[in-house]
Amino acid sequence: MFNDVILLEVNGVNSRKMLRYMKYLIFVQLIMIMTAGAPRNLQITPRQLIYHPGNRIQCSAEGNPAPSYQWTDLVNGNVIQGAVLIISEDMLDNTHTFQCTATNLYNSTSSIFSFSVEGIDILISRLGI
Repeated sequence: MFNDVILLEVNGVNSRKMLRYMKYLIFVQLIMIMTAGAPRNLQITPRQLIYHPGNRIQCSAEGNPAPSYQWTDLVNGNVIQGAVLIISEDMLDNTHTFQCTATNLYNSTSSIFSFSVEGIDILISRLGI
């Protein structure tokens, strides 16, 4: 009873071509849905306990569309836009707690990270140089 195919002609296009095109559009939409996603697998690299001025800490995550990033200093509330946190001289001799957040139009994810910053002179004295 459902095996009968009714062919119609609409504006010069037969129903089989229309059906094929509609299936294609549905397939493309499914691929777009399956490949889209909230940020996930957030990583902070290199992850260390001690950094020195000039070091860079990278925040990265997977997501489609690609996420944007921000670092938030949880002690003083300062926000730094971008995926890279650069350790500066004014961070010396302190322990810091930052939160990296990756955000796209679907959601966001974050990770909290604590570390200390020491000057090169402390490193040299530890090594006995």
